[in-house]
Amino acid sequence: SCMMTLTRGVRAHYPCPVCLVPLLNLSDLSTNYPLRTTESMKEIYERACLLSAEKAEDLLKLHGLRKVPNVFWEIERSDPYHAVSWDRLHAFLIGLFDHLLGRLIEHIDRLPGRQARQAKIIVDEVYVRNRCFDYS
Repeated sequence: SCMMTLTRGVRAHYPCPVCLVPLLNLSDLSTNYPLRTTESMKEIYERACLLSAEKAEDLLKLHGLRKVPNVFWEIERSDPYHAVSWDRLHAFLIGLFDHLLGRLIEHIDRLPGRQARQAKIIVDEVYVRNRCFDYS
């Protein structure tokens, strides 16, 4: 979702790609927060482009945005903030893949020597690229 909406992600002050709920209020389900829209986020981005680098960064952080134009803003009748949905596999800090990775390693360990070594190299490369799994 963060990739499609170009929001800052789970550690941002406003991590939700759909609305402007503050990080510290994520568990407060009794409050409705303003929804992100293409118009409102594009306006903030455009305002940031007129500011100094430091002030632009401050403004963007206040809305959980990055200083990157979203290509979906230019597609008519498109709103990436309304299009994204909750995804169980990726919704948590390391997703739900951690238990699947252990099973994958078990299957790799059953492969013949050379195939197992090659598969482990690939898994290690993915791990280094993503740095989010702990399968030790």
